[in-house]
Formats: sequence, structure tokens, C-alpha cells
Amino acid sequence: GDETGAMTGLAHFLEHMMFKGTDRYKRGEIDRITFEAGGQNNAWTSDDMTVYWFHVAADKLDEFLAIESNRMTKCTMDAMEFENEKKVVLEELNARLDSPWGPLGEEMEKVLFTESGYNHPVLGLREHLDKMTRDQMVGEVRRQAKEGVDVIKIGGSGQSLFNVFASSEAEAFTLDELKAIVDEAHRLGKTVTIHARSGRSASDSA
Repeated sequence: GDETGAMTGLAHFLEHMMFKGTDRYKRGEIDRITFEAGGQNNAWTSDDMTVYWFHVAADKLDEFLAIESNRMTKCTMDAMEFENEKKVVLEELNARLDSPWGPLGEEMEKVLFTESGYNHPVLGLREHLDKMTRDQMVGEVRRQAKEGVDVIKIGGSGQSLFNVFASSEAEAFTLDELKAIVDEAHRLGKTVTIHARSGRSASDSA
């Protein structure tokens, strides 16, 4: 819950934008590559984190680590895509508020978490989403990159192979170092799941 009270819903909105293209992959291309590899991918945002995940065969892991690295660092944040996706996010908010539980949940959060980042819905408040700009989102991406709040988790067949914690205090793993772990996954013949978790993160699919 590290979003400020003046800019709620940014993490969830950012999750949507991470599927809208990078400098290397056009919108929808990562999904196509995943499908052609026989895999799956998606994302979700909660009160504490955003998770981007792939489920692919172990012999494809190095390829998808490179894809995820590119997405996390080179998402284009196209201005037109931003405005179009804002409409999608607002419709998602409308659907939540059309349920009696949506408004009730908002009021309960305000009462229970008065001094906390949990005092607003993950989807954000309408007044903040209406005014949110692409520049604000880019600024948040840069903040997260600087603070090093990403975690990569790779596991196979129920067995966690390793966890990588990239923080401002610890040196991040290089792609070559990650590929060394991939080689071990290959040796074990494991099916591997990748979870890339970032920052503050309503459970949904982008």
C-alpha cells in the first residue's frame, strides 16, 4: 500500500499498460509468442503487489526472461494507448461500484485504514483516474526502477528453484546469471513458472 492518497489506482493502471507494447514487441506480440510456445501469461494487482507471470516449458525460460526484462524496462507507454486504456480501467471501476459491495468496501477502507495506503481501492478513486496523466505513470515507473522493488521468482513442478530480490541495497542478477539457473532447470526437466512482482500492486486480468 505505498500509493499516495493523491494518486490512487496507478499501479493497477500500469499493469494494464504493460501489455500495450515495448520498443521491441508490439501490442499483443508477447501474448502471441507465449501462445505459440504453448504457454500462458497474465497479471494481477493486489493491495501489496503487482504480479506478472508466465507459465512455460523450461527450455523456453531464457527466451521469456529476456522478454520480461524488455517489458519491465522498455514499455513504450504510448499516449493513445494510455487514453484508450484509461476508459477500460474506468469501466472496470464502474462495474465494481455497480455492486453493493464495491461502495461498502470503499467506505470500510476509509474507516479502518485512515493513516495507511490501504485506505483506498486498488482500482483507484475516480477523481484520480480521470486526472491521471501519462507523465505521472512514467514517473512512477522510474521511481520503482530507482528504488529496486522488483522480485523475480522461478519455480518448477511445485519446487521453487530460486528467488531473486533486486533492491537498492543488493546487486541485481544479470541475464547470464539467470540463464545459469535456467540451465539447472533444463537439467531437472522442470516446467517453470515466472513471477515478476513489482511495487504496490482487485485481482484481475489485464
